[in-house]
Order: sequence, then structure tokens, then C-alpha cells
Amino acid sequence: NSLGLLSCVVSQWCGAACESRRIWLRRQHRSSARASVDLMLQQWERGAATGLVAAVLLEWRSLADSGAKLRFRKRAHESVTLALKKWEVGTWRALMMAIVSSWRRAGDASKQERVR
Repeated sequence: NSLGLLSCVVSQWCGAACESRRIWLRRQHRSSARASVDLMLQQWERGAATGLVAAVLLEWRSLADSGAKLRFRKRAHESVTLALKKWEVGTWRALMMAIVSSWRRAGDASKQERVR
């Protein structure tokens, strides 16, 4: 009886998961189709060169915005980490640990830049 109930629940969950995946794929397809239509409209409205430049600038701006969001998340993560260290070790010692770990990360980043 419990095996039948488990099987029923799992089959319903799989059906719901498949349906949500189909919806996500449709949305992705629509957004990419819309982007290509927007690009073609811009090219037609402004001429091929200026429309292409405008599309590239729009794409660059969206990438820059996503980078800003990523930096915000990293800063928020570091703030939470510092708060936890303060709680765990104490204010002064946590501050010193944060400074040293930040210094190490900066050193590692510059080392990687030099390697490239």
C-alpha cells in the first residue's frame, strides 16, 4: 500500500517536473526568438550597420548589468561571511581574519593575472 502511494506521488512529481521543464523551454525559445526579431527590426529600421551596433550595445549593457548583479551577490556573501566570523571568533579577531583573507585573495588574483 505504501509502495503504491509512493509510486503515485513520484509519477505525479515527474509529470509536474516535465511540465515545468516544457514551460521553461517554451519561454527560452520565445525570448531568443524575440531577441532575433528585435535585431532584425533594428537592422531594417536603421540600416544594417547601425542596427547591428545598437543590438551589440544592448547586449553589452545586459551583460554589464548581470556582472553588476554578480558583484552585488559576492559582496553580500562576503558580508554574511564576515558577520559569521565576528560571531564565531569575536570582533577584533574576525576583522583581522577578514583582512588577511582579503589580502590573500587579492594576491591570488594578481598572481593569476600575471600568469595570463
